[in-house]
Amino acid sequence: MSLKLKELILLLNNTNQKNEIHHVLANLFNPTKVKFKEVIHANLLSDLSLEEFALILNMSVSTFKRTFKKEFNESPHQYIKNQKLKKAAELLRLPNDGISAVAYDCGFNSIAHFSKAFKERFGVSPREY
Repeated sequence: MSLKLKELILLLNNTNQKNEIHHVLANLFNPTKVKFKEVIHANLLSDLSLEEFALILNMSVSTFKRTFKKEFNESPHQYIKNQKLKKAAELLRLPNDGISAVAYDCGFNSIAHFSKAFKERFGVSPREY
């Protein structure tokens, strides 16, 4: 198998697209850097812990927290909570979702916790909103 792999690489090296092949092979073993903000925004509504976010980004928890603070000027907990509440406010404007569905869709595990956080943020309960 090793011999066949070497033959394949030599054949690819002798094609008209030699430069493109070299680029693909060179990048095959280089880790790609995932953009920090993209990972955060892609997982905002999931119920991931800070440890899980750090693991996804291949960072220690302390490095994750420092990077987060630098990127968003807020603690991870506060930023994520505010983004979830902002999304919840958008969803509550729609006529077809109930409060409990919105709470769970936005990553809150408890309707009571959601209602309390929502009222603190917007000054009214989700029902009044």
